[in-house]
Amino acid sequence: MIKLVRRRTPHALAREFEPSAQAIRNCVRQATLDAGQRMDGPLTYEREELGRRRENRYPPEERLCPLLAPRMNLYLYLSKFRKLPSVSRCFWL
Repeated sequence: MIKLVRRRTPHALAREFEPSAQAIRNCVRQATLDAGQRMDGPLTYEREELGRRRENRYPPEERLCPLLAPRMNLYLYLSKFRKLPSVSRCFWL
């Protein structure tokens, strides 16, 4: 796809193939970054590393069910002030 962009515009390729013109431009930009022709963004492996670090920032219970994370935080906050049942016996887990 990147070789085709050299001959045709991303808009023309988007009409012929599935991805949008912006997606094609993003792929070309990332390929030029990885090739060392540009220096204005992170490389692919750096992006992946940032994603892994972002995933590891949250405890496992928040990653499993993000909708329940606020309840879990509230539960842990309230447990500091009064006696509450253990986390493993809570109805939302």
